[in-house]
Amino acid sequence: MLKKTLLVGLFINALAADGLAATVTLQSVADTSLFETNPDSNLGASDLAAGTTAKNLKSRALIRFDLAGEVPANATVTSVTMTLRVTKAPPGAVASTFGLHRVLQDWGEGTKTGIVGDPASAGEATWNARRFPATLWSAPGAAAPADYVAKASGSSLVAGLGNFTFASTPDLVADVQAWLADPGSNFGWMLISQAEATAQTARRFGSSEDPATAPSLTIGFTMPAQATPPAITGQPQSQTVATGASASFTVTATGTAPLSYQWKFNNSDVAGATSPTLTLSNVQAANAGSYTVVVSNAGGSVTSSSATLTVTRPSAPPSITQQPQAQTVDAGANVTFTVVATGDAPLSYQWKFNGVDIPGATTPVLSLSSVQASNAGSYSATVSNPAGSVTSAAALLSVRSLPPPSRNRWTIMIYGHADHNLSGSLIVDMQEMEAAGSGPDFNVVLQADFDATSERNAAAGLPADLAKGVSRFLIQKDSDPNAITTVPVERLAELNLDDPAVLTQFITWAAQKYPADRYGLVMWNHGGQWQGFGGDSQDGTLQDKGILSTAQIRQAVSAAMQTAGITKWEFVAFDTCLMGGAEVLTDFVPLTDVFIACPEIDYGDGWDYEAAFNFLKANPAASALDFGRAEVKAWEAHHMQPGKDSDLALAAHGLYDLTKYAAFEEKFNAFSSLLQQSATPQNLALPRLRLDTTQYSLSGVKDIGKPTDYIDLGELADRLVADATTGAALKAAATSLVASIDSMVVALVRGAKKQQTHGLSAYYPVEGAKDNPAYLALAISSKPGSTWSKFLAKVTENKTGDTVAPDIAAADVGPAGLAQPGNSQRPFSASLAQPASLRVKVVDGADSYAIFASIVDNHFTTKTNEYVYLGEVLYAPVQGVGTYNIQWNGALPMLSNTAGTNAVVLGGFFEDVGSDILVSFAEYTPPGSAETQFVALLTQISGNKGEVIEVLDAEVEDLAPQGVDVEPGGKLTPVYYLERRQGDDPDKWESDDVLGKASIVIPQNGIDGLVVNMAQLPPGIYTMEVQVVDVFENESEVLEYLISVGQPLAAPRITVQAVAENRIKITWPVSASDYTLETNTALSTTGWTAIPAAQITSEGGNRTFTDAAAGPTRFYRLRKN
Repeated sequence: MLKKTLLVGLFINALAADGLAATVTLQSVADTSLFETNPDSNLGASDLAAGTTAKNLKSRALIRFDLAGEVPANATVTSVTMTLRVTKAPPGAVASTFGLHRVLQDWGEGTKTGIVGDPASAGEATWNARRFPATLWSAPGAAAPADYVAKASGSSLVAGLGNFTFASTPDLVADVQAWLADPGSNFGWMLISQAEATAQTARRFGSSEDPATAPSLTIGFTMPAQATPPAITGQPQSQTVATGASASFTVTATGTAPLSYQWKFNNSDVAGATSPTLTLSNVQAANAGSYTVVVSNAGGSVTSSSATLTVTRPSAPPSITQQPQAQTVDAGANVTFTVVATGDAPLSYQWKFNGVDIPGATTPVLSLSSVQASNAGSYSATVSNPAGSVTSAAALLSVRSLPPPSRNRWTIMIYGHADHNLSGSLIVDMQEMEAAGSGPDFNVVLQADFDATSERNAAAGLPADLAKGVSRFLIQKDSDPNAITTVPVERLAELNLDDPAVLTQFITWAAQKYPADRYGLVMWNHGGQWQGFGGDSQDGTLQDKGILSTAQIRQAVSAAMQTAGITKWEFVAFDTCLMGGAEVLTDFVPLTDVFIACPEIDYGDGWDYEAAFNFLKANPAASALDFGRAEVKAWEAHHMQPGKDSDLALAAHGLYDLTKYAAFEEKFNAFSSLLQQSATPQNLALPRLRLDTTQYSLSGVKDIGKPTDYIDLGELADRLVADATTGAALKAAATSLVASIDSMVVALVRGAKKQQTHGLSAYYPVEGAKDNPAYLALAISSKPGSTWSKFLAKVTENKTGDTVAPDIAAADVGPAGLAQPGNSQRPFSASLAQPASLRVKVVDGADSYAIFASIVDNHFTTKTNEYVYLGEVLYAPVQGVGTYNIQWNGALPMLSNTAGTNAVVLGGFFEDVGSDILVSFAEYTPPGSAETQFVALLTQISGNKGEVIEVLDAEVEDLAPQGVDVEPGGKLTPVYYLERRQGDDPDKWESDDVLGKASIVIPQNGIDGLVVNMAQLPPGIYTMEVQVVDVFENESEVLEYLISVGQPLAAPRITVQAVAENRIKITWPVSASDYTLETNTALSTTGWTAIPAAQITSEGGNRTFTDAAAGPTRFYRLRKN
């Protein structure tokens, strides 16, 4: 069939030059009718058929237009309308809206002429096949979304005979625009009655064989305007500069963007000079000459006028007239070195120590405070200007050592970074420090920054005058556990403790004011593994708080050590969460041999400062490792107590001997290299082992229940050793790695759920980490021989290559009982006495890892496009393809106080596969306060009971949360996860959260008085959403089950009617998919026989069975499965 163009814009080329509009009208080049009644036939050589006949027989039509040569490929489509001519309509025809659905697969033009089609030839489209006989539609008659787009691109109400127009819509415009961009995707539209279930909607339409009635397509479009060539409006100017100075030339130009620039020197291109300004640094005589620039765009190019650069004589180089002088001083003295030089300005200075630049020493005078033996050596200065440089003579500094002290003098510095929601926690810890206090040769020095806007400061015992600014304390011993009595040694204006310079200044000040033989450093705040430490709110004025990276901490501490003469710290500790990680330790190896930190969230009260400091006061000569062991023991006693259930379950706190780090690093790199080699796309055991490995930290409300980014490195190695698929070399490397970790982690506290861990976390997101500049900049990633980051990049490649999610289906709901694949029309019933029993089948997905089911309420808010997640009822492992059972009795965990009033749905999600701990979120309001705090609740479920074991601060973003002490009389209002559909697009959703409708008042005994019981939801219809996730976190489509809680369901109705040929028809709704049709010759409790499924058909929204009316009396019933 030939394409016929009815009207073509003859001046398209001319229009293109002016950016004007054009219109073209085309006839179809291919059209074919498909008939349900003759599924292997077609009609393609006379007219077209679509709609439903009086006998409920459906037909659909395929229509395609050829755009090639009629609409330029770079055109912008502005409108698309189609006209169809109705040539025939049956008597009593019913008006029907017909839709044009974009076809997604190719099909063959039919050539047959029969009124309801003739047998198709090979390659032609039929009801069953896109290309007869072997290439089939995804379902007979074609089906969305595989064969065509479910949503009609355009529609028209068709009543009688004559022309009917499908008005332009954005979707029709988008279809044609897409075909212009990719002509190979032009498979046309399928014409479908939007009321196919209604009889008498059938119509006959004109086809491409008859030009007078053929389908026509009118396309409006515009062409891009022609570019305006560039014109220079500002020429580069000649100039004269001295040797060593800088010069710049600038051009300004107009014209259609984008404009490109190329500078030339003496008519030759200047490499890389492609911007409006050319800058020359350190100009020399060779740079003198002529400079021009060529400006270009799509419309042409233009060259600027020439600008001449003249270079004058060189500047006078520097000359030293006074050399720095050698000195000999006692340890602790202050020293000054001075250099004097002449030469043309500007002069710059750089002091060196033993030939190495001293950072920041760039003035004629170098001052050193409290010098120690480590400062002894050679000092010199290099003086420079554009004409050259000169280095002074070396000045030797000799430092006389003081007699060694007769005692072990200690100064322990605490960087109290609490200007945020942890102000109250630091106040409590200060009271613990005061219980021990400083003493002879034992200094506890604290720099504290609080959030002055916190209403909890006064209640915790902080004097009002200390809430603002920054205070430095020498902690004094007192016996009042409810108040801060130590008077500050120094008060400073408000500082940002996320500034590395502030940390350097504090350490330098403390070491100079309280010199000692042995130093310890405690970093107090939020922690986030390699992402850092900190979060200064500047008295509540900052929402986007800063973070100190571990590299910044190392550099700041190193700078202070050099100034203060600290050779090495006895210990460095983080009284925070998550800092016991491989990525963190490497930054502290140069600073200390003893490191103390938690690899997990600190669910409790942090350090026991009273016990730890009293041990050191009583044993000042103890080794740093012995002190570390004592601190870990005190931490264990502080946390692992009856009633502290979150610690008892999840705690992890360790002592690390960094003298063993080099051996660990060697084993880690060898292990990582072999692990990278084993991480092939086919190796699905590795991502499964990663998910099985104990993880650290918690996910936020919008990622609730998903894996975190941190796992226990030693446990991962253990699992690889135990796995049968692991190669011998990798098993050996994993065994060596575990031994090196256990040698380095010399003391460790572990909760009940952390018993398989070794106390060292590592960054291992499920999706890997490829091209993450922050992670690649870490010391552990940038060191020679490091391969863990390369392994994570390989994981990302494997994850990117595996985008196929598991395919799941409802095993107990047939296709006729689903509103769309996986979604049940008829609700199941759930009660405490008779739970709903569902079966989910993993059809495809050998790498399936876990199944999870959530209860969703579409009536919680007043908006029909909002779906509130009331909690998870299942998060369990699966083993690939198979059928899995789900039972739910309509109950969810309900939170109340001991009085049992105002019970609210907890809204929890399991923190890991197979876990008995739920994570939920709430808004906490302290008693008598207008402040609110976003918190996370950890609830441990056992049978029909539960216990809130921890309340955590959930307002931190990149850093880990810490425990929050909720006060009696305060309120907890649940916060539920919510998804909101965007418009009518079923694939566009946004995540949000919503406050619960009731609050719980905290009883007098705090969280111990909160009660969690499994209780049935209020009567209503709820949705259970079921998904299966694979080892790369690819999530299957959602199965949605409607479940009725607390209300009876009506039994399906069965009807019998006589039909032609002395037969009877039994009819019942398709939604009764969990019922079986049975027959019997008598009304009896026995003798019933099931009707074979092959004899049952579907008609519209019903299932039907036809039987002969003759013969003995028969009875029929529907029996619930």
